[in-house]
Amino acid sequence: LLKKIVLGAVGGILAVYLLFAIGLTVLEWIVRENPKVEASLRAHSTAPHLLTHYDQGAASFQRRLELVASAKTSIALEFFIYDVDDPSRLLTQALVRKAREGVQVRILVDFSAPVFKLKPAYARLLGEAGVKVRYYNTSAVYRLVSIQHRSHRKLLIVDGETVLTGVRNIANDYFDLSDHYNFLDSDLEVSGPIVKTV
Repeated sequence: LLKKIVLGAVGGILAVYLLFAIGLTVLEWIVRENPKVEASLRAHSTAPHLLTHYDQGAASFQRRLELVASAKTSIALEFFIYDVDDPSRLLTQALVRKAREGVQVRILVDFSAPVFKLKPAYARLLGEAGVKVRYYNTSAVYRLVSIQHRSHRKLLIVDGETVLTGVRNIANDYFDLSDHYNFLDSDLEVSGPIVKTV
């Protein structure tokens, strides 16, 4: 009897989970068929843009620091992983300097438990320096459906005119600085009108 109760409970939980998952998938299909939503997800431009490809971690990190140093009005960052190791400290110090100069600095970082490092204590300290930190999806672990919705975007947008995007998060192993392993990733810097849409 106990075995049947346990199996029934587990089966019920899985059935409810699948129902929610299917419902969210159907809702996503409906939303994607909406032309207004579709237009907000895609950007097209026939204007000329300047593109630069970075396939070496150290060069990509150096370019991030240069872009931050060049900012005059705003810096917006979004990352899945924002670690608290060497490159993140250097980048954070550069962001704090710019915030103290009056540049608007905003960071959006994913709240995924396995990789989350930029804790609220750090966010408070950054806030005191003028850097606004927000978290993407702070759902509790027990919320099985919503906890899966993560943001893997990696963006650095400076003055609404230049964006550096690609697959590099902010951590040693994305910039050839790890003594264990380093990812072979790429970034693309884009300057031009389409950056406003980004």
